[in-house]
Amino acid sequence: LTLLTVRDVPARPSHPPPCPVATMAEVNALVVATDGEVTMSGAKKAKANYDKVAKKKPDPAGLALGEEAAAALTAKDYARAKELFEKGQALCEVSKAKATKSKVPPKPEDAGSGGDGGGGGKNASATAASAATEAAAAEEEVEKEVHLPQPGSEGHLVAKFKANLPAIAKNFAVNTPKRMAAHLAATGGKWQTRFPPEPNGYLHIGHAKAMYFDFGVAARFGGHTYLRFDDTNPAAEKQEYVDSILGSVEWLGDQPL
Repeated sequence: LTLLTVRDVPARPSHPPPCPVATMAEVNALVVATDGEVTMSGAKKAKANYDKVAKKKPDPAGLALGEEAAAALTAKDYARAKELFEKGQALCEVSKAKATKSKVPPKPEDAGSGGDGGGGGKNASATAASAATEAAAAEEEVEKEVHLPQPGSEGHLVAKFKANLPAIAKNFAVNTPKRMAAHLAATGGKWQTRFPPEPNGYLHIGHAKAMYFDFGVAARFGGHTYLRFDDTNPAAEKQEYVDSILGSVEWLGDQPL
């Protein structure tokens, strides 16, 4: 063994070297251009990645590019929006900026607590009653969170509004009055939803959330839910998974039509 003395050990710097500051040319080099047309989904994915980084490291120049990208996304210039989001993300990633946490204001003291004896109990009862009222109002708002058109209403004629489609896309999701009348005659005007799992594996928590929405919305409005097995990949499907899915749906208390 070789023993080292203090003089043999190299000294460490007292401070780490400063982080390099990226230039715009370096940022452009980080963004790899891809061939083909950029879709709305691609632009939104770039926005989601940008938002995660910008939230933690809000670089001013990166935030400015994010605002330009958001404007381009609104104007449906998806290629420009994706490019700006990626450049803004790259700037934020190499930035030294850090997000500041907002301070939580202190809770107000109970004015009725203290020397008047029963005042504190009255105020506590009033607070509890107010909290119960707010909880009931919040529960009522949850009931209104499902913004779906009533079957047969004017909003039910268009399944997907043009504003949600790319500028060059044609809207085929339109029900004619004749087709709508036939639908209402067949369903009796009741809500019809479906839960379409593919039997290529066991259900997980994501399926439970889908079932809660599909079966819950139909039950809330007096409708029915169809359990339809998808067959996208027949080679991976097994009867074992079919039986497991049927058992899971029943176990959660849902009853498909």
